[in-house]
Amino acid sequence: MFSAMNSTLERERFCTNSLESDQGNSTESIFENMQLEDVCSDIYLLSKKIAITKFISSSVSIVASLTLIWIIKRSFLGFSTTFHRLLFGLCIADLMLSSSSLLLNVMSPSDTDYVVWNARGNQASCDAQGFLSNCAFASGVFYNCSLSLHSLAVVRYEKSEEYIRKKLEPLLHGLSIALAIFGCSILLHFEKFNPGFLGFCGGPSYNPGHCIGYDDGEVPDGFTIPCGRGNSDIGRIWYRSLLAWVGIAPLIIIGTSLTLVYKSVLKNEEKMSRYGRGSLRIKYDVTQNNKKEPSKEEPQVGFWMRKMSKRKPESTLTANAVACSQMKKASRRRRKSKSDSRMVLYKAAAYSIAYLITWSIIAVHLIIGVRSGSPALRVFFVVFIPLQGLFNLIIFMYPRVLSAKSSNKDNLT
Repeated sequence: MFSAMNSTLERERFCTNSLESDQGNSTESIFENMQLEDVCSDIYLLSKKIAITKFISSSVSIVASLTLIWIIKRSFLGFSTTFHRLLFGLCIADLMLSSSSLLLNVMSPSDTDYVVWNARGNQASCDAQGFLSNCAFASGVFYNCSLSLHSLAVVRYEKSEEYIRKKLEPLLHGLSIALAIFGCSILLHFEKFNPGFLGFCGGPSYNPGHCIGYDDGEVPDGFTIPCGRGNSDIGRIWYRSLLAWVGIAPLIIIGTSLTLVYKSVLKNEEKMSRYGRGSLRIKYDVTQNNKKEPSKEEPQVGFWMRKMSKRKPESTLTANAVACSQMKKASRRRRKSKSDSRMVLYKAAAYSIAYLITWSIIAVHLIIGVRSGSPALRVFFVVFIPLQGLFNLIIFMYPRVLSAKSSNKDNLT
């Protein structure tokens, strides 16, 4: 009888809130004479390992985000630029998300202590953790979108820093925070912050193993949370709609922004390549060959040509040197403009890739990991989800390390 539910996935479906009503009816007789602690002992130990892994990963991310904030504050520009302030908002979101994983499942309700290691909280503490972590994750997603839109305004639309600071930046900060709070408030209203064995209070409904045989709204003896919590149809629609919005809309915004920025960079580089030193020489030769003879309608042209022909060779050489210097300066400006556009593009792409890594891991976990119950996917999920702070620090420091290495040649230590 016990061997019928021998696999980790089947035990998990019984012990956690992923159990559906039809599964509950088919397994109720199997477990009616067994203790929950005996059935869920393996899941309990897995929950402990996952909690410790989350603690380590979140600690690394918190240190990385604090380091990045310190580096930005100590930099030459500090928080005077819109880009740095948006990046600061992204760091704050990562700090909030990582902090919610540092408590080693203490916020999870004690009703699930047979499956969640170190669960000592109640439903109110679970709601608080779920609201904080989900708001932090959503605002981090929208701050990634803001970085892409900032790059689009700088490169494609050539908006000044002052214009972005006064017109766009308040909107970017406001939407990143307001949309996250709005979505989490709806989830809180429809009771969508329910405990799961991973320690995240974000399950769409509450149907753990001890609720088998109980209708929605009933509370088994010895427990405090009603079974079927969050099982409303309207709440389910809102949950799926918000999940699709947070998952799909940022992909469209980031993908469209990066595509437009890339096209603008290519267009600008093509335009600049037409005005290099070689093309300037060609234009000068063509102009000289196509000069018209002085006519009676243009009596001053001959006068100025004779005037210029009487100039001393030294003055001619000086004029050529000045012209050459101006051409070199113009060429340097063009190269710098090209380099700056590329740098903005690479920055936006790098931060977007960090977001895509995080979201792709979540998508793989939701599509494959939950269905297969693979421990490797679970560990991969809890390790990399809080690590966007580390990714952001690496992206921010990488060009500075390259610059320091190129300036010091092989003497960098």
